[in-house]
Amino acid sequence: MNPADLFSEREHGIPDATSSEISLIAWNALRELLNTKIDAAWLTSLGAERCPDPGKTAIIGCDRRAVLDRIAGRVPEAVCGTQFCEHPSTETILDLLEFVYQNVSKPNSSTFHDYLEHYHHNTFSEQEARTGFAHDVNGILQSHRVSWRLEETGFERRVPADSALLITRFETADADLTNLLNDSVDRFLRDPRDLQGALEKLWDALERVKTVPAGNNKKKSAQNLIHAAAGGNVAVKNVLESEIKYLTTLGNEWCIRHHETDKHPIPCDDMRVYFYLRCMTFLRYLLPKADLLGVSGPGRS
Repeated sequence: MNPADLFSEREHGIPDATSSEISLIAWNALRELLNTKIDAAWLTSLGAERCPDPGKTAIIGCDRRAVLDRIAGRVPEAVCGTQFCEHPSTETILDLLEFVYQNVSKPNSSTFHDYLEHYHHNTFSEQEARTGFAHDVNGILQSHRVSWRLEETGFERRVPADSALLITRFETADADLTNLLNDSVDRFLRDPRDLQGALEKLWDALERVKTVPAGNNKKKSAQNLIHAAAGGNVAVKNVLESEIKYLTTLGNEWCIRHHETDKHPIPCDDMRVYFYLRCMTFLRYLLPKADLLGVSGPGRS
């Protein structure tokens, strides 16, 4: 998370993310940031303008047309003619920002050319540019409560602080269950295009959990799990029974693992996040209580 750069953030804390979609207002800010970086010669690796003085080859800035052509070649939906599009999809914007992040470099040594009155940029800093660009991007997304954060490896999902502890990797006594859980977590945190896939893997893990204690008899296995997790507390047992029934109903009635025409389509990614966090919360509580974890238990990757 970005440092608390603004007064309100220092006074009240960083606002939690509330949406995975990038609004038009947020995109306008990001688009101006991109244009500023082009004007400041941060994308000369995609297209450089050189000194026209005969015998000179020094870089003096970005060739905007060449830069946009290179971007359009990699993220075609982001560029419309000679400018960035009015409001691309969130997926396109994330692709664009990652591509720019991979190619930014900041001039850090320049000399003034007296004859044409411009600067020659002699050397560039890639790491300094990436750090600064990610900070600026994340500041905009953070201010607009968007649940994506640009890291060195690409975008990762930002979840509310009180939910972040739940999104953890697992080591269980069952290798296939471990793989399903951790595959789900990796998709949820690191792949903005595969939230549905993360949800499917998590529900696959939930179904496998039901078979671990007693083989293929899901009903008996679920009962055994809940009995172990409740520890003799009838009230806890009732809550867990109610929750596993509710999650099973979600899996049967919504397009999570099954996509027949009689299933409810999930209307948006925010609903997918809600389903994901609800199921993850249940498993995060159930697995250690039912003694299904390996030695290390859930932990941060």
